[in-house]
Amino acid sequence: MAKHALDAVSIEQFTGVQVDIRLDLYSLGVTLWEMVTGKPPFRQTAGEVMNQHQHGFFGFVVLQLLLFIIRPPRVDSEGLCAGITIYLMLGLFWSLAYSLIDWLAPDSFVFNAVPTSGRSMQGFQALYFSFITLSTIGYGDIVPVSKLARMLAIVEAVTGMFYVTLLIARLVSLYSANQARND
Repeated sequence: MAKHALDAVSIEQFTGVQVDIRLDLYSLGVTLWEMVTGKPPFRQTAGEVMNQHQHGFFGFVVLQLLLFIIRPPRVDSEGLCAGITIYLMLGLFWSLAYSLIDWLAPDSFVFNAVPTSGRSMQGFQALYFSFITLSTIGYGDIVPVSKLARMLAIVEAVTGMFYVTLLIARLVSLYSANQARND
């Protein structure tokens, strides 16, 4: 078990913040995972493990914001800000997915109007493609060509379309219900 001690370290311990009982609970969870499965939950370098923890936290934040939007009985500025934040975080999340695909299969995208030096789905290119796809604009300057890249682009476009549609429907229904109560 000692050879996997790094696996039970939380992201906070990497950054040097003061630790408390919550980090012990995290380490206990990792240890229990390893006892049940026989494998550590993460098998990468410390930097990669920290990156995976950040993605998990990212997903947790999006889930909490969604619950924040769904639960309130009325529309207010906080709900609107949460809705916008989720949309922006979805774009960031998908950009990470495209970067991963590009890393795993470098020829998954064709760059039509991008300078030779920027023909990689890292950083801004991934972010740009993600938001163009999420908003279903699709200029065609970056084109997914592998099956996996195309599938993710389809899922992102549908996610963006449904998210905006359902968010507006939710906000309109809350606003209409409040107007009916006030009349």
